[in-house]
Amino acid sequence: MNVKNSLLLFTLFILINACHQIQALKFKNIDRFEIESASLKETQISLDLIIENPNAFTIDVKKIRCALYKDDQQIGTINSDSLMHFMAKKDATIRLHTSVESKKIISNAFDMLLNADQSVRFKIIGTATIGRGNIFITIPVQYSMEKKWNEIVQ
Repeated sequence: MNVKNSLLLFTLFILINACHQIQALKFKNIDRFEIESASLKETQISLDLIIENPNAFTIDVKKIRCALYKDDQQIGTINSDSLMHFMAKKDATIRLHTSVESKKIISNAFDMLLNADQSVRFKIIGTATIGRGNIFITIPVQYSMEKKWNEIVQ
């Protein structure tokens, strides 16, 4: 095999691997709710989102626009414009920040104290802009999970 054929085969191999369709990131868990600051009007909360990249290549996320729900009631929004890198076939934890009306926190705090081992359903619904290189697409995000209060709040 001469150099020209080897180069052609190598280029073909690179093109085939580069053309794989991007699979959406998989949301695996919500963990560690923490209150960062509180006022009478608004409470700043942070949470860890554990995400799996099912692709055989690194994925970049450059924008997240989502709403956070507890038992079908929107309690906050999650917005991020930070560029994040998710390694191929690996899980990653990202720290997200959200603002919640303080009156919703107070009602949830009573619920949490009285029902610490009761299950609560959380949902994240919105969009994320993902890609690699200079090619990005906006995909829908829909994730829900059920957890007990005492498993989340630390």
